[in-house]
Amino acid sequence: MTATPFHPFGYRFRNGALLTMALTHPRAKTPKTAWKAAEDYQRLEFLGDRVVGLSVAALLYQYFPQEPEGSLAKRHAYLVSRSVLANLAVDQGLADHIIAAAGEREALTAQPSVLANLFEAVVGAVFLDAGWDVADRLVATLMRPLLAEQPQAPQDAKSALQEWAQARGIPPPIYREISREGASHAPVFVIEVALADHPAIRASGSSKKGAEQAAASLLLTWLQDLTSSG
Repeated sequence: MTATPFHPFGYRFRNGALLTMALTHPRAKTPKTAWKAAEDYQRLEFLGDRVVGLSVAALLYQYFPQEPEGSLAKRHAYLVSRSVLANLAVDQGLADHIIAAAGEREALTAQPSVLANLFEAVVGAVFLDAGWDVADRLVATLMRPLLAEQPQAPQDAKSALQEWAQARGIPPPIYREISREGASHAPVFVIEVALADHPAIRASGSSKKGAEQAAASLLLTWLQDLTSSG
């Protein structure tokens, strides 16, 4: 039986090699093949990151004509975050088509950073295959439902935690990098956040900023649980 062709985002690639490259994880090696940098998704992910960022910025500018730059920036940070892009990658079936080394597929597709990279790489591939207009239209189509779900600009966890401390006359939270591990193309940062008279909490992420946000979110949840139980 012939396998059903995969058309991510409903787009049919003219150059199938671009799609293959976009779906290929950097560690996808076989005994007979030594992948070069240009044969995995890293360069396309670099390109797609910029395409997604500009497309989302243009969409927000049009969709919220009355909002100031600060609110638009918060919305933009949320929509291009690893968690949102990872969810879109799963929804669009990209995780099911990742090209990975034997035995690594399940572990890789459990990592939001890998899924977000896949999404950006495929967008980059669409950009090269069909140009800006098509890539922009596809990104905007996927993002519009998320805009409708958020009538108010989201507040990032770090800002919310700082405001929580200020409201109670507590010094602002302090963030400290505990460690950085992993390969250069897939680092893992461990960040600790400390707030006066409260236990320090650690979290990890694929970027220092992401790990800080994750740590702040965990501490906020702990503080909210403590307040509700008290």
